[in-house]
Amino acid sequence: MFTLRADFEFMPTSPYVDDDWVWPPRSRLFPLPPIGVGTPMVEGLLSYVIRLAGTHSVSPRRLVRDELMQACPELGKYRRSGPFFKSTAKSANGLHRFSELFVEVVERLCCQEVNNLTLLSLKDLLPFNGPGLLATQPHWCPACYAEMLASHTDIYQPLAWSLGLYRACPKHLIALEDHCPTCGGLQDVIPRMPLIGFCSQCGGWLGKARGEQRHPDAMSLWIANALGEIVAELPTIESFATRTRFVHQVGRAIAGFTCGSRRQFCLQLGLPESSLECLVGGDKRPTLSLWLVIAYGLDVSPLRFIKGDFDAKSFHPPLRSSARALRCRAAKGMLSAERRQAIEHELRGIVEARDGRCSVCELARRWHVTRSCLRFLWPELCQKISANYRTHSHMAAAQVLAEKCRIVREAVDDFVDHGAYPGQRAIAKALAGRGVSLAHPAIHNAYRERVKQRLYFGAS
Repeated sequence: MFTLRADFEFMPTSPYVDDDWVWPPRSRLFPLPPIGVGTPMVEGLLSYVIRLAGTHSVSPRRLVRDELMQACPELGKYRRSGPFFKSTAKSANGLHRFSELFVEVVERLCCQEVNNLTLLSLKDLLPFNGPGLLATQPHWCPACYAEMLASHTDIYQPLAWSLGLYRACPKHLIALEDHCPTCGGLQDVIPRMPLIGFCSQCGGWLGKARGEQRHPDAMSLWIANALGEIVAELPTIESFATRTRFVHQVGRAIAGFTCGSRRQFCLQLGLPESSLECLVGGDKRPTLSLWLVIAYGLDVSPLRFIKGDFDAKSFHPPLRSSARALRCRAAKGMLSAERRQAIEHELRGIVEARDGRCSVCELARRWHVTRSCLRFLWPELCQKISANYRTHSHMAAAQVLAEKCRIVREAVDDFVDHGAYPGQRAIAKALAGRGVSLAHPAIHNAYRERVKQRLYFGAS
């Protein structure tokens, strides 16, 4: 009896291939090309992971657990961590240790260079946990999502959207959104479904604005354009984006614009007098907001400042001040008696009406306070509002899921009625762009049951 064994090292000979030809290494996962490298709209690493999961028709969380965490034991300790997928993993786009681990394991599994999908090129300049570096939750431009869908291109999340100071879209001149227009919920960093542009809570389309469009001011647009230039130069910025060079450029600016007076330089920029003490005289690294404040004050782009391409003569008009616009933390203040009464009146009205469409987070944003402030002052009202919001969100999610199951059944019926076999790949291709993925267990079960009914039991 003979046993057949495959020789995976065998390479067929061909007159068109030289004998010394080196075949490229095979990747375990599909070598998905990144989008927009070298442009202000370069894709973020987390967006790449989500699209990679969609290419393999699996959940992004399952891809991270079964492939990335298996290949990287240091990530494996977060395998059962719910907050990791909801918020903690956002550090993978920045300068955190997660960034290095994700880049290393993705490059090894996909044989694609993804270092420029993170901010790791700035690791010698910025601190990994500086204020304003990464946004607390995902936000997006609905007009960009709608444009991607209309152009029939892959929907993705640009790296610039993950920056905390990036709050406006310079292309469409609108402010970024961070709440779902359908259910009002926040988005998970790594969702359960490989669908970018659709709510991770209810599945609603994020390409539509929530009510009236908010138009940003000129300062927000300048910041967005400046951050876009930085992101576009990530492939080449590592050689000169260092703390030593930044301190040297600050010294040049102080000597040229304020005749060597560090105090006057800070005051004209709107910074505290001692803001540069630890930077110039110590070993502290500059934050992203400080980099932008100085560049705006000198009326140059951040890249021109770090490269030294600015005029540092001794006579200049006063510097521009932007420190207040770039402040990352909200100013603390006491609530007046009138505001407290108005907030309590609205909270009680929502509880009495049992309106589950509004969350405590949305109310806090409406009144320009923190969520913890509302929960501290009115714990019982906030608890009831949260319970009503969860109930409403679950009902809305159930309705959306039922609608998606109906769409899948109709797609199967359409294939069978036209004499075509409703294969999983064919159905997934027919449902592309409609926010329906067979990776969801309930949707996949609905697909299988409908196939059994039509093909095996002859149900109509």
